[in-house]
Amino acid sequence: MNQPETIEELFENDPISMKLHEAAYEMGKGDTFLQQAIKQGKCPFGYGAETKEGRWVYMISRGRFAEYLGTGDRKHKNLTLTEAAKITGKKYIGIKNAIIQGKSPYGICVETSPGKYDYHISRKQFNEWWRIEQGMEKVYVVKTESGEITLNDEADAWRVYDEVSKYCLVSEPEERRL
Repeated sequence: MNQPETIEELFENDPISMKLHEAAYEMGKGDTFLQQAIKQGKCPFGYGAETKEGRWVYMISRGRFAEYLGTGDRKHKNLTLTEAAKITGKKYIGIKNAIIQGKSPYGICVETSPGKYDYHISRKQFNEWWRIEQGMEKVYVVKTESGEITLNDEADAWRVYDEVSKYCLVSEPEERRL
C-alpha cells in the first residue's frame, strides 16, 4: 500500500474530514471566503495551520460542519441578509452590522478588502437562535401601490394595513413562507 505524499491525499475520501472546496460549495461561497474565515478563526467547524513553506492546510470536521450548516439541499442551508432581515423584522443594516462586528451567533463575516465584506448566514444556526422550526419561516406582506412591506408579525401587518389603507390602495396581509 502506498503512503500518501501530501496532506490532501491523506484525507482523500475521509468520512471524518472534508475538503475546503466541498465545504465552500455547500455554503454557497467561494474557496477564498472560507480560507479567510478559517484563518481568522470564525468557523466553528474547522481550523487552519500554516506550514514551514508558507502554505495553509485546512482541517474541516464533517460532523461539526453538519452541526453548523445542517443537512439536505444546499439552497435550504443558507440565508441572505435580506431574508434574515425579513424573517426577524429587523433592519438589513442591523443584521449586517451584527455579523460584521462578530456579535451574531449565526453569521460569518470576512473583510475581502478595506471596507468591503462578504457574509454567510447558516439557516440552521439562524433558526436555532430565533427558535424557528425548519421550513416554518413566515413573513407577512402588505402590497401597496409603490411596493411591498414585509413584516414578521401578523398583528403588525394588520396594523400597517389599517394605517396605510387610509392613504392609498393596499392589499390585505398575505402570509408567505421563505
